[in-house]
Order: sequence, then C-alpha cells, then structure tokens
Amino acid sequence: MEQLFLRLAHRSLAAGWVVLAVLVLRLMLRKAPKRVVCLLWLLVAFRLICPVTLHSPVSLVPQPATVSQMVNPAPNGSAEATSAALIVPVLSRLWCAGVAGMLIWALWSNLCLGRKLRPSIRQLENIRLCDEIDTPFVFGLIRPQIYLPSWLEPAQADYVLAHERAHIARGDHWWKPLGWMLLSVYWFHPLLWLGYVLFCRDLEFACDERVAAKLSREGRAAYSEALLRCSRPKAAMPLPVAFGETGVKARVQAVLRYRKPTVRMVVPAVLAVLAAGALFMTDRPVQALELTEVSEEAAEPAPSEDDAKLQEQVTRKADALETSGNTPTPQPETQVPTPAQVYPAQVYPTPQAQQQTAETPSMPAAESTPIPTPPSEESGVETVDIVDSGGF
Repeated sequence: MEQLFLRLAHRSLAAGWVVLAVLVLRLMLRKAPKRVVCLLWLLVAFRLICPVTLHSPVSLVPQPATVSQMVNPAPNGSAEATSAALIVPVLSRLWCAGVAGMLIWALWSNLCLGRKLRPSIRQLENIRLCDEIDTPFVFGLIRPQIYLPSWLEPAQADYVLAHERAHIARGDHWWKPLGWMLLSVYWFHPLLWLGYVLFCRDLEFACDERVAAKLSREGRAAYSEALLRCSRPKAAMPLPVAFGETGVKARVQAVLRYRKPTVRMVVPAVLAVLAAGALFMTDRPVQALELTEVSEEAAEPAPSEDDAKLQEQVTRKADALETSGNTPTPQPETQVPTPAQVYPAQVYPTPQAQQQTAETPSMPAAESTPIPTPPSEESGVETVDIVDSGGF
C-alpha cells in the first residue's frame, strides 16, 4: 500500500503542472468553442490514469524529485531516515481513509437523492416531475433520466430539456462521475480540487453553447431567464449534472453574447490543444549519464563511525603540523651505485682498453727485482739486501 501511495503521489506532481497549463490555456481560449476547451481536461485525466510514462524531448513537464526522496532525504541508517520511514505508512493510511471518505460521501449523497426521487411522476420516456427537488438535473448512468421540478413553467421547460438532453448527448453523466472518482483518489492535491470545479463549469458552458447555437436572439434571452429561474447557490456536487449548478452569471452573459464560431477561432483552438498534449502528456527522457551517476552514488556504501573517527584524527594531526611549522621535508631518493662507480676503471676495463691491450706486442719479461723490505721493529737491526743487477 505504501508503494501504491508513493506512485500515485509522484503521478499527481506531474498532473499538477498540467492543471496549471490548462488554467493558462483557458484564459487564452476564452473566445474559443467550449467543447474544444473541455478537451483540455482530458490531458489531466490522462496523466492521472495512465500507468505508463511517455517520454519526449519537447516535454515541458519538469522532473521533480520522487516522493520517497522528498519524504526520506537522509542517508540510510541515520536517525532521520528511520523517522522518515515511519512517516510513509502513516501517510498511506491517511490517504486510504480520505479515499474511503470521499467514496462514502458520494454513495450516501446518491442514496439520499434516490430516496427523494421515489415519489416522482413520469411524464415522457425519460422525463419525470418531482416535488422534492429545486433544480433540474440528469440522474443515472445506464438509463439517464431527466428530473424537473414540479413548479417549472412549461415555457421554460423546453429550454431546460434542451440543455439536459445536450448533457446526455455529450455523455456528461459519465464524465462528471469519472472526474469525481479521480478527485477521490487524488484528494490530497489542492490543484485537482480547483480543476474539478472548473471542469464542471466548462461542461455547463459547453451545453449552453450547444443549445444557444440553435436559438434566435429572443430564444437566447428566454433561455437565460430560465437559467436564472433555476439557479441555486450550491457548490459542485459529485452527482448529478444540474441545470443551474455553477457559474450562472457568467453563463447568462456567454449565452447573450454568443456568436457562431468561425474557422479562424476553431483551428487555433484545436492546434493549441494538440500542442498542449505534445508538451504536457509526456516527460523528459532520462539521460544515461544521470542514471550512471545515480547508480554509482547508490552503490557507494555509507562511511561507518570508525572510519569517520579515523579521518577526523588524521585531519587534526595534519592541521597541527601545519600550524607548528614542523612539516617533515621529503627525503631525497637514494640511488644505488653501479659497479663502475664503486671500483676503479682498471679493475673493470672498458672494451676499448681490452682491444688496445690485445694489439700491443708482448715484451720480454724482465728479471724480477726484489723490493727492499723495511726493517722490522722487533729485531732493531738494520738489514741491507744485496740487489743483483745481473747486467754488467
């Protein structure tokens, strides 16, 4: 459950940027057909539903840090990491409680509304009158029914029915519950709440535009009067789609100022939607270098306490030596002498000397002449050696 919560939370971060882009485009496409503006909310739904992330080099969605990194930025084994590991299960259980609360609220509202509609009277195939309701709406998914308040005048009922039939033709009785389901899953994101309210308002604008396109100027004035008659100051409900639900003042002004859209208005709006899809439905591709750096950082083990103490001791000793000025000087490297340097050249003659010795003719050996020896100190008598000259 924790992993599911982290994946959904990370997916909601990217969807938040798409919601901001849709808000900007809604302001830029104020004069565009509302049925085209409603397509922008499909981009948000796609980012929230699609389990596969598409990559494109032209994507404008920034790459945020993963939720696990935001919740647990400390290294493994530290006290911060241990406390952060305890936060994720708590947040996941809180998320489950919020999802259950949203779905139970929608189910309870549906059951209470169905109880009010039991005494309704059937008029036509899918049209019913009821005394317990104060505004017209469409109720039901498989077989949608149009419920009208019993006090509604017949002249205004025709415009109301045209509006509710436009809802059924567009499939809004399916789109709005789907939007509520997504909001129930991502209830923790504030931008999605704003997006859901504006999504419901755009649905009503699109139906008003579809009905106003078939009316004359007098018919649009009567339609606006019926809209004011059925308006109720209520917030956007999970179910159903109602006639006078939200933004009545702006809707009346849009109906009275309606002009048939031209090609110059439709084509730029469609191109803007397609460009938004290409820029915000994908993420930037992850570079291989970044992946390698991340893997190397993840594979590097965290230093232990003993290593940290040893490194601190070495640093202190180095600082002490630098401050005292007793930095040991590096000793010169000792060179091993060669045999030619140790002994004289006569002991180890060079090859040139050996060649000269071989070429010199040998001389007759002279008679050896004894070398006089010095007198010995023990005898104290001076001795003289007779040298034989051998040559006279």
